[in-house]
Amino acid sequence: MKYQNRPDIAYSLGVIIARDFAAHGFFEGIDAIVPIPLTKERKRERGYNQSEEFAYGLSERTGIKIITDIVQRTSFTDSQTHLNYYERRDNVEHAFTLTNHHADINGKHILLVDDVLTTGSTMTACAKQLSQIPNLRISILTIGHAN
Repeated sequence: MKYQNRPDIAYSLGVIIARDFAAHGFFEGIDAIVPIPLTKERKRERGYNQSEEFAYGLSERTGIKIITDIVQRTSFTDSQTHLNYYERRDNVEHAFTLTNHHADINGKHILLVDDVLTTGSTMTACAKQLSQIPNLRISILTIGHAN
């Protein structure tokens, strides 16, 4: 999906997960879906953001809007694939920043989505920036979890 130019897989998994989780009320009260952003360089290199494609699949099935402009990835971090917990944490600690487009989600409930959760470092770093928005409630969802 991520490295073999298959954004369709991320999208399809979003549709499937949304269908299954919606049956259990998972999406109730969520106002917007926010995919973990890539840097412009990484997105250009890969051709797509797999987390964004996943979000499109979720949105297709749930009708929840996607917001891609409230947080941005500011540093082109090394791949996390072969890093341990501490290296992953340090690699993304300052990788995200809020944009000026976040005023309309004050007091809202967002679903932060990514493709894979390994140590949680990326989600934590991104959520830390988003938590600066007043009264924002953050839930998370990933396609998979790796050890």
